Amino acid sequence: MGRNTVKAWHYHHLQIDWWYLGLGVVEVVLYDNREESPTYQRKMVFKLGDSDVDPQALTAVVKIPQGVLHGLKVLTDTAHLFYITSETYNPNDEGRFKFNSDLVPHSWGNLEELTVADNDTRDFVPTNARTAMAER
Repeated sequence: MGRNTVKAWHYHHLQIDWWYLGLGVVEVVLYDNREESPTYQRKMVFKLGDSDVDPQALTAVVKIPQGVLHGLKVLTDTAHLFYITSETYNPNDEGRFKFNSDLVPHSWGNLEELTVADNDTRDFVPTNARTAMAER
């Protein structure tokens, strides 16, 4: 992925994601969209990646639970995201809200400078049933 690429907002009903950035730096945004959660509608923003490039970047693996909206913006010329999932990919489990949805109070910056995939410009509600936090 190249600088100013935005991937957002994704979420899953069943799958858990784990992210690790092997090259570069990204801004990660997590937004809790689980009504039963004590952190419902809270947003977390942090940099992930090479701390030699950006001292504020965390070199870590990030776990993203079901129902948490997640997105990222590439801050360096390139970035390599590695991710592992708890489930085999199922397109009926991956929900999306538009990257610039009013649901999440976040700005990715100047829209004219962003690279956004077509899938991230539309909404999709997964057909899989939602699994509550307590059930997982």
